[in-house]
Amino acid sequence: MAFNTTFMRIYITLLLLLNIPFLTISAQDTSNRVGLIQYVVYPGQTKMNLYFSMNDCLTTYYSPTSARELPAFRNKTYASKEDSLKDEEMIAKISETLKEHPMNSMVIYKNIGNPYFIKTRYDNHFDKYCMNDSVVSSVKWEFLPDTSTILGLKCQKAKGVFKSGAYYFWYTEDIPVPFGPEKLGGLPGLIVQVEGITADYRLLPVKIEIPYKGNTAIAPCQDGKKITVTAFAELLNQQNGEQQQILKMVDKSNSTNGNN
Repeated sequence: MAFNTTFMRIYITLLLLLNIPFLTISAQDTSNRVGLIQYVVYPGQTKMNLYFSMNDCLTTYYSPTSARELPAFRNKTYASKEDSLKDEEMIAKISETLKEHPMNSMVIYKNIGNPYFIKTRYDNHFDKYCMNDSVVSSVKWEFLPDTSTILGLKCQKAKGVFKSGAYYFWYTEDIPVPFGPEKLGGLPGLIVQVEGITADYRLLPVKIEIPYKGNTAIAPCQDGKKITVTAFAELLNQQNGEQQQILKMVDKSNSTNGNN
C-alpha cells in the first residue's frame, strides 16, 4: 500500500513538472494543462472546476446554456400559460446566444509568483472584463491527525479560518500543488474537500482527472476590458436594475393586453 501511494505521488509529480502533452495538439496549448478536479458546492449545488498545474491554477463556475437558468427567468412566475408563452421567443433567443457565446459567471486565476488573483467576469451583455482581486491572505493552519480516502486519494485534515469562517480542509500530498478552488490554497497538497464549521458550506469533489483530457487552458484574463472589482460590481447593479425595469414594463404590457 505504501509502495502504491509513493508511486502515485511520484507519477503525478512527474506529470506536473514535465507538462507532458497528452493530446495531439500543439505544445503551446498543452503546456499548462495537467489536472482537473470537479466540485459541487452546497448549499445551492453550484458546480465548480479547478484546473491545476505545478505553478498555477484556474477556477471556473458552471456556464448556463439556457435562459431558464438565468436569475431573470429561473424563479419567474406567470399568471397563466398564455403569459408564459409570451416569454418563449425571448428565452429562445437568449438561449441561442448562450450556446454560441458560452460564459462563466466567474473565472479565477492564481499563480505562485503573483500575490493577486486575476478574475474574469462577464456582464449581463456578455462583455468580458478582467480585474485584479484582493491579495492572497495567509491562513493559520492547524494540522489534524485525521486521514481519509477521497476519490481514491489519501487525504489529511487541517483546520483553518478563511473570510472570518472556520473550516475543515481535506488535502492530499499525492498531488503536491498548493492550490484549491477560488481563493483557497497554501496547504502542502491539493485541497480536495472543504467542510464548514461555523458556516453552512460544503465543497465536495465529484471527479478528478489526471491527466486532464479537455481543452481549457490555464491562463489569466488578457483580452477583456480592464476594470476594478468595485467598478464591476457597480456596473452589474446598474444593469440588473435596468433589466428589472424592462421586465416590469413587459409584465405591465402583457397585463394590459390581457385585460383588453
